[in-house]
Amino acid sequence: MMILLAALVASASAEPANFHQTYSLHPILLPFGQYMVSGEWRTADKVGVMVTPRFIRIVVYEPPGSDYSYDRIGGTLMVQGRYYLFGTFSKGWFAGGTGGGGFISDTRREDDAEQTNAVLGVGPVIGGKIGFPVGLTLDFDIGLLLGEFVEEADVGDASTVSQSTFKPVPLLEARAGWSF
Repeated sequence: MMILLAALVASASAEPANFHQTYSLHPILLPFGQYMVSGEWRTADKVGVMVTPRFIRIVVYEPPGSDYSYDRIGGTLMVQGRYYLFGTFSKGWFAGGTGGGGFISDTRREDDAEQTNAVLGVGPVIGGKIGFPVGLTLDFDIGLLLGEFVEEADVGDASTVSQSTFKPVPLLEARAGWSF
């Protein structure tokens, strides 16, 4: 994917307009019941700030090898600061940081047992973006979220199990959107 983005950045013949904002959709997540949008605003010549809310809603989810089905609901809010090392806000390669948090709640349909996972973390991110003169924008980044993950499970018999762990989680995102 990074090679494809590099080829697109290198092959765009016309210089994109001097864009100041980008709004994107994450189309790869739609078939999986996840709705994620992003807004990035240029705060300086080579600096952008992106805010990304995500809503998750999956009804009758059956994990592979499980005898149970679940309803899943959740959401996240992430913020990303970007510095464009090569190129500009409209077309270039960036490095920066990301941070945020969220939760996911699974309810087992058969007996209403619940499990909730929450995360809060920060980490580095790198990627690239290309904005075409008409406004179409493609964006890709990879990173690592270093965070505190909390899991709480209600096993259905009035007992609750809770655990907290610190661990790194890889991030991989692809977006398609429009710049103004």
